[in-house]
Amino acid sequence: LIFLENGSLVTQGTAENPVRFKTDRLEEDFDELQGQWSGILISSGSKGNSLTHTIIENSGVGISVDSSAEVRLESCTFAHTSGSGLVASNATVNAENCLFYDNGGYGLSLNFGGPYNFNYCTIANFDNQDQALFLNNFKCYDADCEVFKVDRTNAQFKNCLFVGNDEDEIGLRDGSDLTDPNFFDYQFENSVVIVDELLDANAFPNFYDRCTNCKNISRRDTLFLDPDLYDYRLDTMSLAIDIGKSINNIDTDILNNPREVDQPDAGCYEFQK
Repeated sequence: LIFLENGSLVTQGTAENPVRFKTDRLEEDFDELQGQWSGILISSGSKGNSLTHTIIENSGVGISVDSSAEVRLESCTFAHTSGSGLVASNATVNAENCLFYDNGGYGLSLNFGGPYNFNYCTIANFDNQDQALFLNNFKCYDADCEVFKVDRTNAQFKNCLFVGNDEDEIGLRDGSDLTDPNFFDYQFENSVVIVDELLDANAFPNFYDRCTNCKNISRRDTLFLDPDLYDYRLDTMSLAIDIGKSINNIDTDILNNPREVDQPDAGCYEFQK
């Protein structure tokens, strides 16, 4: 599905009746099969794209958002993709209460700069070699990336989960040699992360200066009820419970369950006591 500059995609699902984009093979054997259709492309310049309570599954890439395009995602799920759940390139993306899982590539691949805001999102990137999040501020024009262009990145992640079965579930690449630190500006707040080599001296040793009140957990720590069954609701012993910070105008989770006012949980699901 391609939406050109003068077109836009608007969905208005509900928690009880979500809008669903998936394969046309409706047999049970195809429910979790990746890469059965290409996915959704929002072309350069397309504005006014807004998806609410929408499920995108079985595709190559969930959504690709081209340069200068804009999209808002509320309570959306991106699952069973052979590539990344969301790919953006110098685009504007605002997302809240979204779930990314069983993606064959990155959960989030945010490239070539752009403003990105993610609140209360769960990116569970198990069973592949890519990170839950890959963020960079450049675009390569040849195979060896000897010719490239850099653009400004401003990325904010609040009350999110970036987890999987690797030692590093966040990948960062800064292609600029500029003295302005805001050219690759990212901030994580009250989020759960898995990072190890990212903190090396030749990588991003000051990562925690931009990761406020974050929890760096082990891939063996308890978070979800049953990730093997794709159940990413929070377990009673989940380390994501009560670590969030209240965000104005977001008072429910992906299922429309109420959020705790003072100490909400990180991720798209609020634990129901």
